[in-house]
Amino acid sequence: MPQHVILRTTDPSLVGISRRGSMTGTTSRDSWLLGYRAGHPHDDVSAAVLLNLPTRRIEPVLPHGMTRAGLRKAQRGDAGVATQVRVPMTALGSVNGPAQGYRAEPVELALPDTVSRMAFRNAVAVLDALLGRRASGHLPSSSEPLTWGEDFLSQRLTARWRAALVFADGAAESPGESVSRALIHEQGFVPPALQVRVATDLGEERVDFEWTLPGRSGHAPRRIVGEFDGRGKYFDETMLEGRTAKEVHYAEKLREDALRRTGRKVVRWGWADLSTPDILTKRLLRAGVPRSSSRADGQPRRSPWADE
Repeated sequence: MPQHVILRTTDPSLVGISRRGSMTGTTSRDSWLLGYRAGHPHDDVSAAVLLNLPTRRIEPVLPHGMTRAGLRKAQRGDAGVATQVRVPMTALGSVNGPAQGYRAEPVELALPDTVSRMAFRNAVAVLDALLGRRASGHLPSSSEPLTWGEDFLSQRLTARWRAALVFADGAAESPGESVSRALIHEQGFVPPALQVRVATDLGEERVDFEWTLPGRSGHAPRRIVGEFDGRGKYFDETMLEGRTAKEVHYAEKLREDALRRTGRKVVRWGWADLSTPDILTKRLLRAGVPRSSSRADGQPRRSPWADE
């Protein structure tokens, strides 16, 4: 969940973070809670969660070779607005905004300006999704993303944008897989293959990650399967497909046993483990996943994010 919704403003006096408005309108949050809890006595809802996301207003990006004063003058003419898309206020959920809605920036501008300021693992999650949608035809492929931002990003932010984009992979199927892969990379492990199909005695199974490692002399290669285990698999009605969480959990156990019978090791992790990278690191090491020879000391890789 983002801390703010970021908006552009051409008025320098509006730059900054707005107050968080109440989701209960003119009714006080405490009064609203009294009525809510009377009908839902077992729901633990605090007044703190009944606040909209605040908005953070920033000025437009500054193209190379242009001064801020020159850009403000150009913006007063509303140049380029006709090419942007109007998004209704309701599209942003609980965020308070203008009744006439927001104008959405083109992805070629918004994405590099946003992603280059994110943590590496979050940047990878966004770009994996971008490449996946692009490959499926949901985004235009007329321009090369590697060149996006070159007219306004600083040298440092350009390095971050390009490093994340080169690392991104549209084969990732969830943010959890993307964040996992970024952490695996940062912790110096050899890269896994993604979405590998494995023949088992229960049929073909597809796994999130697989490492294929050389076997001992005269022996077959060793294979290690990595699986990101999100809560949605067991609690999201759209993913349960009519089954109960217990039925899904049992089917997952049978699937894992079938994978192990192929001679593979299986290591699993979830969101809680990703919040503490050392936990994921220890699990991968115990499973036998090696670090790359250049990072055998176990220190995180150097990257454009190293100054954070």
